[in-house]
Amino acid sequence: EERIVEIEEELEPLAHFSLNNGVAAIGYRSMPFTEPHHPEWVQVDLGGVYRVDQIVLVPTVFRDMSKGYVADAFPLVFRLVAGVDGDAEGQVIAEIDYGDSPPISIAPQIFPVNPVEVSWIRLEAVELGQRLRDGKYVLQLAEIMVLESGTNQALRKLVTTSRNIFTANAWKAPWLVDGI
Repeated sequence: EERIVEIEEELEPLAHFSLNNGVAAIGYRSMPFTEPHHPEWVQVDLGGVYRVDQIVLVPTVFRDMSKGYVADAFPLVFRLVAGVDGDAEGQVIAEIDYGDSPPISIAPQIFPVNPVEVSWIRLEAVELGQRLRDGKYVLQLAEIMVLESGTNQALRKLVTTSRNIFTANAWKAPWLVDGI
């Protein structure tokens, strides 16, 4: 019983997961394109220097009537770049190429990295994922987590994007790090 209480206390501050439909903060979505080769990026300023060992990208969930819940418009080819203040280029810490098989699982995609001290992380999409509802190509994610020994240092931090012109309430850059 004591252990259950301890576990519940640890879980309480975490975001509560729900697959409900409706209008709310969902994550970030770029402008739609008719073809996948439009470079787009999102960058999280961590507000300090942290020794990062893992990046987690949470896909946006879409309910497909035949397949059930699937990841929607997850980028096909991208790199994770990290740096410190004063270094605008940073260094590539991971390169991912899913080819023609984007992840369809709703599970977060976990990318362990060699521990590196950074003050910002940028996801640079080279090939965008296809949105299921209309076939357009977008950079779309529900959440980005930047972990230092299991602690999400990206939570509620500043997010900038390559194009800050898409303004739908459910798809704003700050929702990438809102913990939901």
